[in-house]
Amino acid sequence: NVLKGIEVIAFPSGDGTTNGPLWSSVSHSTGNFRILSLPPAGWQLRAEDTSNIWAPQWYDRKPSQDGSTVLTVGPADVNSLAITMLSRSIINATGTAGNGSATFEVLTTRKAGGSRPGGTVTVRRLGVTKTVNLVGGRATVKLTGIPAGKRTFTVTYSGNSTTAGTSKTVVVTVK
Repeated sequence: NVLKGIEVIAFPSGDGTTNGPLWSSVSHSTGNFRILSLPPAGWQLRAEDTSNIWAPQWYDRKPSQDGSTVLTVGPADVNSLAITMLSRSIINATGTAGNGSATFEVLTTRKAGGSRPGGTVTVRRLGVTKTVNLVGGRATVKLTGIPAGKRTFTVTYSGNSTTAGTSKTVVVTVK
């Protein structure tokens, strides 16, 4: 589907964090965008959605500028460029304390459409890590060998071909 209102930002190749964006455009109802007056050079594109449904990403679905495709502009225009967006994801995770353990109930939701995406979820605390597959966007993960006390865990959703990954911090007081 075409997306309206996506900001497409052109950065000089390899220089996205130093000088920032120099040119940008917003996609129309047809999904088309046009960035005018780019000088001949290598450029990298980043797509961002101000409504926060679609995850910000570099051209070719790259999460960072490193490794994203450099487009050579000039002397001819670049036409028919398709940017495919990944939906943002929402991760809900709750932890329940056990004796030397913590059990997490995880639910992931795709922001675009509200479906429950597949993929994996990883729970980690220092050197203790466990990864499980999501079924219908849900998973239960139990970590053992955790010392008693208030502990901080990171719950990470891997993402999949249509949904971007995300992480969340959960604090559990282990018995």
